[in-house]
Amino acid sequence: MTGDYAGAARTAAQSPSLRTAETINKFKALPVGPQGGPQPILIYFSTLLETVTLNEAESLELCRPVLA
Repeated sequence: MTGDYAGAARTAAQSPSLRTAETINKFKALPVGPQGGPQPILIYFSTLLETVTLNEAESLELCRPVLA
């Protein structure tokens, strides 16, 4: 694993078949990079928000912390 979370997020954003709850869970489970950067799930969502419209699973997951 190279830790290229932004690259992985761009790949997922370009492939609707990868934009699933499983992918979201994988990003949530990833460790923060060695330099203490942003959490991988934040990289995933910020990449999606910059490039595509969120699907239902992504929208629900992004709302969870806001509603909590």
